[in-house]
Amino acid sequence: MKKIIFEYELLSDKEIREHIRNAEGKHVQQVAFSTYMDCITQIDFTDRKIRSGIKWSGSTSRKESND
Repeated sequence: MKKIIFEYELLSDKEIREHIRNAEGKHVQQVAFSTYMDCITQIDFTDRKIRSGIKWSGSTSRKESND
């Protein structure tokens, strides 16, 4: 299975919503809103980017956890 690498962009909600509008009908994308974090996240499969207002660092892959 081939891995797909995504780039992470930390943006404001306004900037993310602009990317969502620009990608509408042109890109394969998934959008989610977190009520807990009170922010929106866009996963753009065409650009291979995750755009979110959630600060994130490092990897949370199962392989790298201490479980």
